[in-house]
Amino acid sequence: MPAVIFCGSDLIAMGAMNALEEAGVRVPEDISILGIDNISFAFLARPPLTTINAPREQLGIKAFVALEKMLKLKRHKGAGYTLETELVVRKSRGIARKGKLRAFNR
Repeated sequence: MPAVIFCGSDLIAMGAMNALEEAGVRVPEDISILGIDNISFAFLARPPLTTINAPREQLGIKAFVALEKMLKLKRHKGAGYTLETELVVRKSRGIARKGKLRAFNR
């Protein structure tokens, strides 16, 4: 049973929070939700969404450099790149209680 749901975007995370609320599962009392993007209105979610801030400009630059390198070297296999991110802690994270999601999973 998960203690946290990590979503591929903040919009997906906010949708998950709405679905959980409709099912009677409380965020963050029963489960934590984490998004990624740090969209400008993530703090307006109820509760405010904990998210990962990944600088979009740096991501775009690294993607362009990687693509350019692949084209020049005529390789189709990518290489590892790192991007400095920041965890933006808000109120959608907490310590989940055991047993609550059993009813939600049924």
